[in-house]
This record gives sequence, C-alpha cells and structure tokens, in this order.
Amino acid sequence: MQLLEALRDLPVSAPAQDVDLRGVTHDSRQVGPGDLFVALAGAQHHGRNHVLQAARRGAAAVLGEGESPAGLTLPWVATKEDPRPLLGELSARVYGHPDREMILVGVTGTNGKTTTSRLLARILSEAGRPAGLVGSLGYCFRQHRFPGERTTPEASDLFRMFRAMRAEGAESVAVEVSSHALELGRVSGASFDAGVFTNLTRDHFDFHGGFDSYYGAKKRLFGQLKPGGRAVINVGDPYGRSLVSELRNEFSGSDRKITTFGPRGDVSIADAQLTSEGICGRVTSGGQSFAFESPLIGRFNVENLEAAAAAAVALGLPTAAVQQAFAAQEPLAGRLEPVGRELDLPISVFVDFAHTDQALAAALNTVRELVAGPILAVFGCGGDRDPGKRALMGKVAGELADIPVVTSDNPRTEDPLEIIAAVEQGLKASGSTSYRIFPDRREAIRRAIAATPPGGAVLIAGKGDEDVQKIGGESLPFSDRQEALGALEEYFGSEARG
Repeated sequence: MQLLEALRDLPVSAPAQDVDLRGVTHDSRQVGPGDLFVALAGAQHHGRNHVLQAARRGAAAVLGEGESPAGLTLPWVATKEDPRPLLGELSARVYGHPDREMILVGVTGTNGKTTTSRLLARILSEAGRPAGLVGSLGYCFRQHRFPGERTTPEASDLFRMFRAMRAEGAESVAVEVSSHALELGRVSGASFDAGVFTNLTRDHFDFHGGFDSYYGAKKRLFGQLKPGGRAVINVGDPYGRSLVSELRNEFSGSDRKITTFGPRGDVSIADAQLTSEGICGRVTSGGQSFAFESPLIGRFNVENLEAAAAAAVALGLPTAAVQQAFAAQEPLAGRLEPVGRELDLPISVFVDFAHTDQALAAALNTVRELVAGPILAVFGCGGDRDPGKRALMGKVAGELADIPVVTSDNPRTEDPLEIIAAVEQGLKASGSTSYRIFPDRREAIRRAIAATPPGGAVLIAGKGDEDVQKIGGESLPFSDRQEALGALEEYFGSEARG
C-alpha cells in the first residue's frame, strides 16, 4: 500500500513524498525494508529515541509526534500527540483488513478468557473454519507459533499476525482481549463477528483505578462488532446483566444481536456432573438440547463451556462441532492443571493461574469437590500490581483452604515481605490460625506437598504455566509444575516424574 493512501483522513501532517509500504511496526528492532515505523511513547522508552535505528534497518517512513528528529532523511509523518490511537487503523489498512476476511471472535472478562477462547478455536476448526489463537498461552495457527508476550499484542503485531494466519489458511481467529488492550487501543481497527463477556471481578486496579473504568474498558469490545455481529454475555454476572441492558439500547435499530448464557440465559448447561475426570451434561438452547462430555474439571469450567457454546450458537455453528470440541479440549497448562494425575499418588496436586480473589475461590471450591481430605493452598500476589486485592486473596484463602501457605509470586520491584504482610492482613481477618508463611516459593511448594496427608490436595495458585519468576529486574527460571514434580519425586519416589 502507498503511504499517502494509508494516511487518508487521519489527523496527521502527511509528507509530500509518497512511498510503498510493506508493513507497520512500533518496535524498531522489528523494522524491515519498506516498513512504516510508528514512534510510540512507551512506559520506559520513547520510540523517538529509536528513529535512526529504524531508518538504518530499512524503514520507508516514520510517524511520530512533533518535528522530525535531526538527521532523519526519511518521510516524516507528524502528529500533534502520541500516535498510539492511530496505530490500529493504520495497521488494518496496510495489511489489507485481514479481520474482514475471517471470522473474528474476541473474548474479554477477568477470568475464563483463555479456556473459552481455546474452546471456541476448536469449535470453529471442527466446523470447517480453521482457527488461529491469540492469548496468554501464545499466538498460533496450526503448528506455526508466533512470537509475543502479552495476552493481546500491539495492533501492528496483531494485524501482521492476522495477515500471516490468513495466508496460511486460517478462516477464523479466537482472540483473548485484555482490558489493557482495549484501553490502549491494541485492537483498534479490528472488527469482530462476536464478542464474548465472561465476568468481571477486581483486577488491574493499579491500571484502571476502579470498577467503573475497568468495566468501561471491557465494554469497548462490543463497539467494534461487525454489522450483524453478536454480543455473547454472561447474565450470571452482575456486570454482564448491566452490559446486556446497556447494549440492548445501543443495538436498537441495528442488526447486531445479543446472546446470553448462564442461569436463565439463552444458552445454559443443565444436569452438569463433575468428577475428577471431567464434566458431562446437556447444553440447552431455544428449547432444544444436546449432550456433551469434557475432560475439563471444575465448576468454573461449566461457565467456560457455556460461554463457548453460546458463542457457537450465536455464530450458527453446528452442534456436532461443539460436542467434538468439548470432548477434545484437555485441561490447559496452568489452568487447574493436575500434576501427576497419571501416577498412583496418595495426594492430588493442581497448578492454577488464579491471581484474583474470585479466581482463587473458584479454584479452591473446585478442588474441595474433587478431594475428601484437607486442602493446602500455596499462593502469593504479584508486585507492581493492584495492591488492593492482596488482603482479599488472603481472606479467601483463610476461609476456603484448610492450610493457607503464603509465599512470593512475582514480586518484581517490590519487597516480597511487604506483599506477604498485606496478604496476611486478609488471613487474619478470615480468622484463620492455620496459615503458614514461606517467602521462598520453592520451599513453600515442597513443604506443602510434604505436609499433605493421604486423600488431601495442594493447590499452587497464581503463576499457572509461567516458567519464570520475576524478582527485581530479573526473570529467573521457575515453573510451579516442575517444582511440584520435584517435590513429589522427593517424597513419593522417582516414579513421580513418570
């Protein structure tokens, strides 16, 4: 695409010189010949400081705030403010709007995004619409994995990835859409066939400040639906019910529709039976129902299955595709993942990503349904993140775990002991007298496994599938799953490694 065509009608001062564009990037290290480099103001670095590096790597033009930096000979596209709000639309144009060539489904909410999006990608693929995935467990289509770290990548990376997936045969993509992504415009320019709202509980208040702003960010997804798009909303959640009420007014007179799920929703799950081997039940919709079986475990996964089934109904996908996908989707890494389930062990161990009070409560209640013995919960809270949830998580653990074991999560630049002290306030408020504190996470996991009697369980919460622990400015190798396996080997013999 030509530069001037990509800039058409955007609030910029376009250069007189036109050039061919191959792509768009906000990262000077990723610039290739023919790319438009967009110099964003980052949290730690400003793109203006890397303009000359981008030029040396072959950038065709640069878009940035204010005057052109000294020494730059490339076409300079000037903006009056940080160009971040323009990145999405620019990327969509340069990459030819690949979102319009595929079924695009966005999943937002505090909890359940990863599992719901995985289920949806399987349903779409079973329905003959090969699906890509974008989310916290990575970005992929078939065997091709794309680089990236965030739940939802920046718009330039996202649209480049959409175009690559489409070129490889993708006909749909399921995207986890975080509140940060919505607030910062990472999905701006994208239009969705369906948006799914799972739930809203306290999280990321360090960024959003409160529930109103957090909810407002999530709601933005539903303003980006395509004509005829579907909003799929959990009416078992109070914010979901508010969202339905607001969108009914906003969708009035349009061809956008709402499909609800949960209690008294358009789609729900009836007769759910939960065991340590999975879930079975019936999906009901419009007076009809069909049976399903799933190896996912836990009551909270009933809600994730409902969300995926409701999105499938809203998109008109066949029942058989839903049944096949539900049966095939194994528990995800770090999402109430059983460790050593294939072995003959006297205790159960689960690794879960739960890092909010509601998610921790859901995980503990699920484990309570699966085991007869006492539950030890190893958990902590991340540093440089919402400090208000620390006492809340401590209170939940004190109320629902037999022995809460408080440890470090990813302390980042904060003092781990200060984070633990805040968690302990919630434990004291719960009335728990059985809790233990081991700041070293490795020690906490090993002590919990050693102390669990036959028939009991250990829930290791907070980090899920992460393979590093962030301490200070370092990312040190650390896997909850591998640490648990090591402790099981130590206390129950070498066969614990399988």
